[in-house]
Parts: sequence; C-alpha cells; structure tokens
Amino acid sequence: MKLNEVLGMQEEFWKEKARVNWHKDGDKNTKYFHTLAKIKNTNKLITSIKVGEITLKEPNDIAEHIANYFKNLFSY
Repeated sequence: MKLNEVLGMQEEFWKEKARVNWHKDGDKNTKYFHTLAKIKNTNKLITSIKVGEITLKEPNDIAEHIANYFKNLFSY
C-alpha cells in the first residue's frame, strides 16, 4: 500500500516537472518543429511532372494526372 502511494507521488512529480519544462521551453520546441515541417513540405512539393513529351505545370493538371494514374493502376 505504501509503495503504491510513493510510486503515485513519484509519477505526479515527473508529470509536473514535464509541464514546467513545456511551459519554459515549449515555444522554442514548437517553433523548431514547425520550421522543420515547413522545410520538409517545401522540399517535397511537386511543381511539374513530365508525361511523355508533355510537361504539366498547373497544380490541377498534376493532381488530375496522378489521381488518374492510380485509378487506372488499381482498377482491375
């Protein structure tokens, strides 16, 4: 019984410490991860795609071509 109480107190201590650290450093971490996500998103952006001799540059044309490609691929 006493062991469970002490373990509960220890768990509560670590939860409170994590909250304090989040309040203290949370904004720094959030800004860092959002910046990292923006960089990854920018690097993975498809701006053009070549289909045979034609180069598609309009986002709607690219999206339509990709959707049609996979519809044809999986429609057996």
